[in-house]
Amino acid sequence: MIFGNDDDYDHMFYSTFIEKLDSMGNVLWGEQIQDNNLTQSAIGGQQTSDGGYIITGGPALVKTDSLGNLLWNYGYDGTGNDIVNSVQQTMDKGFIIGGYTTSFGAGEYDIWLIKTDSVGTLQWSKTYGGSKNDYSYSVKQTNDGGYIIAGNTYSFSDTVNGDAYLIKTDGNGNMQWSKTYGGFGIDKAKSVQQTTNGGYIINGSTNSFGSSSRIYLIKTDAYGNSDCNQNNPATIVTASNPISSSDIYLSSFPLVRSESVVNTASNHGGIDSTICLTQTGIKEISTSSSLLLSPNPFTTTTTLTLQGTCHNPSLFIYNLLGQEVRSIPIGTNTQLTINREHLASGMYFYKVIDENKEVLGIGKMVIE
Repeated sequence: MIFGNDDDYDHMFYSTFIEKLDSMGNVLWGEQIQDNNLTQSAIGGQQTSDGGYIITGGPALVKTDSLGNLLWNYGYDGTGNDIVNSVQQTMDKGFIIGGYTTSFGAGEYDIWLIKTDSVGTLQWSKTYGGSKNDYSYSVKQTNDGGYIIAGNTYSFSDTVNGDAYLIKTDGNGNMQWSKTYGGFGIDKAKSVQQTTNGGYIINGSTNSFGSSSRIYLIKTDAYGNSDCNQNNPATIVTASNPISSSDIYLSSFPLVRSESVVNTASNHGGIDSTICLTQTGIKEISTSSSLLLSPNPFTTTTTLTLQGTCHNPSLFIYNLLGQEVRSIPIGTNTQLTINREHLASGMYFYKVIDENKEVLGIGKMVIE
């Protein structure tokens, strides 16, 4: 199945086409859906449990049968600029739609989540974000019936370039937690999937780590913890049911395709770079050779020794849930004495980051 668009700027509408291909890439049938009210072409779609297809864009939700014939469509729209770009059929045969909006929410663009029943009738919608621009690119239902949203945020970034953004909600859209990931450059989370161990795998892009823009792959536990350039933002959830749904008239026209498809794929290779090791997954953390913590385990105090050149680094300590419990500036020192103070006995993780957001090393700390 291929989703695309044919932009007609003379008449100010988008004409969306759907193509069904066989296993060899031959066109079996094509269908065109056109409407003067659409402000955006179809950019997300999925086959549904009845063998038909669901398409999002506009912002609209379009349902077809298995041959691409239009069955129904709904529009979800406010007075501002509203974009939807991800859709998935949910466990109850309804649909979850993700995007971003200026019509509703707390800031400029806010992340937008819409839940409908099996025929597109609105059940609820909510927005998530802060005072600046926040975007969603992918939403998936999780094993517990909730939802996971991947995007990027400027509201909760330490820099003007934005960070990758992950939000977890329950089945009613109530936020359970949110995380940001990134460094000094532009970082985005473009897609997310839940993994077999209940965690998440995030795919995106970054130019924080390396000399150019690169693919950004992040693995987290079930709470979004990667222990890798991560923060816990104070996401604002607003506007339960901010919109009401209304029908949008879409006309369906046959689309005939006879062009042959040419395979132009080629292998360009690539380089993978590990940004930092984490406590998630099954691998044990290896302490960086540039850091030495001794004694470890310790009861009252321990000393952290840094090797090599550092630019005003700081120490961050996390508990087993990935929550930051202490941060200590190191400055120009090569050694830092750490007092346990209020920390309870147990295992902790630490990392050292310099003023350029570069991770100098991570390790495991045990307090007796």
